[in-house]
Amino acid sequence: MFKLSPLVSAAVVLAGTVVLAGQDQPVFRSSVRTVPIYATVVDASGRLVPGLEQADFTVLDNGKPAEVALFSNESQPFTAVVMLDTSASMTANLKLLNRAAEQFLLRLLPVDRAQVGAFNDKIQLSGTFTNDRDELIGALNDLYSGNPTRLNDAIATSLEE
Repeated sequence: MFKLSPLVSAAVVLAGTVVLAGQDQPVFRSSVRTVPIYATVVDASGRLVPGLEQADFTVLDNGKPAEVALFSNESQPFTAVVMLDTSASMTANLKLLNRAAEQFLLRLLPVDRAQVGAFNDKIQLSGTFTNDRDELIGALNDLYSGNPTRLNDAIATSLEE
């Protein structure tokens, strides 16, 4: 025969009471609908307008002002695939294309990630997303040229990445 000590018996009874009490409690469910709005503000020259505050914005819902529950004017990190057209039709412009890609990569923030690639008769990607700008710029030199342009395939591959 197995005997329980009074302390263990009390614990078993207490645990059973807690389970039963939990079953009698009503279930309360709630939800809040938040709609994110991402905005980029530029001036008449196309330059970013920094330092905007919540008071600088009005959000309308069916023509009526809506409450802004959360506001942040922090830059948002992003991930990009920079695909270069290195087909035969671009041969005369490859140096300019590489310089433009390099300038884009140099302006990435430390929190941004990217990889580079090329499309021609083949599609090539550097292979990994990184925030190392030197590595990305170095990968530009590893891209090769080809003949036809597989633009649609390059777009699909970039989006998959």
